[in-house]
Amino acid sequence: MADQEQPSVQQPQPRQASKWPQRWANIIKHKFKRSRFGRWIDINIQEGTGIPLRYTKYRGEAAGALQAVRLDIGKVAREEISLWQRLRHPLKRHDTRVENLIKLLQRRVEAVNSIEKSWDVFQRWDPDKDQRGYVEELNDIYAKAGIFLDPSRTNWEYPLYERGITQKDLEIEQDIEEETEEERMRRLQDPFVFDKLSINIAGQAYEYIVPAKCKMRYPIPGMSREWIVEISPFGYGRQADYALRYTATINKICDDFIARVVDLEADETIKKNMIGHVKSIRGAYISYIGIILSEYCGGEKIKGSHFGDELTTGYEGRARSFVRNRGVVMSQAFDKIADMSRTQSQEVFSPEKMVYYHSYKIIQPIVYGKRYFNAEIKDELRKYDGYTNPGGGKWYKKPDELDHGLDKYGYPLEVDEDGYVMMDKWDEKGNPTKSSTWRQLPGGAESQFKVWVDTLEMANYITNMHDTYRDDLRDGRFHTGTSTIMDYVEANNASIWNLWHMENENDIAYRKDPVTGRVTGQKYVPVDLLREIPGAGLKKSDIGTYPYLYKVGPTDKNPAFDLGWVKRKETSVDWKHVGRRYYYEVPDHSFAISGQNQEPHISSRGISMYIIEKLMREIRPWNEVMEELDTIGAEQGGLDYGVRPWDMWGKKMPESVFQWQSMLTQINEIIKPKKTAQGYAQLFAIREH
Repeated sequence: MADQEQPSVQQPQPRQASKWPQRWANIIKHKFKRSRFGRWIDINIQEGTGIPLRYTKYRGEAAGALQAVRLDIGKVAREEISLWQRLRHPLKRHDTRVENLIKLLQRRVEAVNSIEKSWDVFQRWDPDKDQRGYVEELNDIYAKAGIFLDPSRTNWEYPLYERGITQKDLEIEQDIEEETEEERMRRLQDPFVFDKLSINIAGQAYEYIVPAKCKMRYPIPGMSREWIVEISPFGYGRQADYALRYTATINKICDDFIARVVDLEADETIKKNMIGHVKSIRGAYISYIGIILSEYCGGEKIKGSHFGDELTTGYEGRARSFVRNRGVVMSQAFDKIADMSRTQSQEVFSPEKMVYYHSYKIIQPIVYGKRYFNAEIKDELRKYDGYTNPGGGKWYKKPDELDHGLDKYGYPLEVDEDGYVMMDKWDEKGNPTKSSTWRQLPGGAESQFKVWVDTLEMANYITNMHDTYRDDLRDGRFHTGTSTIMDYVEANNASIWNLWHMENENDIAYRKDPVTGRVTGQKYVPVDLLREIPGAGLKKSDIGTYPYLYKVGPTDKNPAFDLGWVKRKETSVDWKHVGRRYYYEVPDHSFAISGQNQEPHISSRGISMYIIEKLMREIRPWNEVMEELDTIGAEQGGLDYGVRPWDMWGKKMPESVFQWQSMLTQINEIIKPKKTAQGYAQLFAIREH
């Protein structure tokens, strides 16, 4: 019997309380609640008299009158259009709250189109016109230019392959611009710098010259250290100078050999033969030196050369051409896009539009010299610990930072135009701090430690900012402290079956955070995540008896919409995108700090959905609903809802709510490729240059 399965004992189930008492209470509350009473009367008047309750009858009148009747955003009650109210009071045709909301819709739609167009020009390309965006062009420049992107280096490097290092190179600081032929010839007359080496022949020391070495440092995007190389250019314009000096050295070696060895030979026949051999060696060396310099530096193919194709002809000339093509020609387009990136940062994502805005100017903790000394350390930031600027800003390293000028993750700190550290301007909760606590670089606005972030990096940071900024504008997903459109949909469609709370639009404005007591307008839904789990040993008494309160926040499907933020006498609602604390962070970082963004928000999708829902709920018959929504869409530049075909990107929003079927057809159309598969293979094939 012990092995037999014991019958399970049926546990008594708790009796469920009836929901009908509360439902009857909701029904009574629904019928006689003050904010609902006017609407209940209106519906009965319309059904009994046939008087149409719609705002089409006021078409042709002032915009305020056209919009005030059916889009009252203050109360759900419609006293102003009820028969009783029309008999007692004139129609309120100029409700500034209504006008503000309609104008705000147009401004939001225009803002979305503007940011998308800016994003399009900056990153994407026009498939019809085959025009690439700035980021695409910038990637191409980096691919072609390689390491030769900084004019302060490349504009100095390419002349070195032409004339070597001159004495003036050690004295001047400015970049060398394009030279005329007269200037080039004059520079070739400048004394050039070389290093001396010595050789020992038969106990005698001889000096000969070699090209002077200079260090070149190249910033590599994405790497913490720069690539430093040494080059020793002959300068193909100096072939004759080197040939004369090498000829003099060979002549001296040969003359010394004759004086020290040949002249001591007693046998005249042997002596004569030795002199002949020395002359032959002298001639061969001088001849070959000329050939080597001509082929290596200038690229002149010498007839009868013993080197043939084994020597890369014209190396110095080719190197100059290579550096110039990549460094100087590329820098022209590079500067154009760098300016575009900076403009985007300063104008599109200005401090007025961002909580954490960015200057994209960073600290370089080590400053190097220029030109011949451009790999030697000129100054280091760590030497200035405790330094105070004349204006009062002090410099120091915080304990959690990796080093002077670097944050705790090892990235360079970002500074503003005046050299103040951007991270010092806000605390961890996003609140502004006192300017007296901000650190400032030595030198302030003119600090030598302040540089622009790499342009390719900056362009990609800005591209990501377009994405998050546009999403916040359309649905407010980064505004976690605001009510949503579903709050108003529920308030305007009360559920007497307890599916959601019986509230009206006024009630939403007074919702409070259950913990802090702060008015937020947000909905908190109790979610019982603490149920006992049989067999797991988890009991409610071990955790607590309170369920988890889930705060409802905006998403792309439930966009931000908070009427409490509409001000009566303004045509727009100021708002800010939270941004990113660190300039190098990915867009997901905006979600991590979005809890700091507690301001209410009205998104373009939220406004559109509010108007669409309100008119569909209140206007009869259906064909007039379609007509009125089409009118609003045409007058306000479109309604932001649903998906759009690619050719609407950055241009316009759908003007008709009922256009969705044709838009879906357009979205699903196959875009015919301009090239065949073989054509694209040839287009992207790697070619040798």
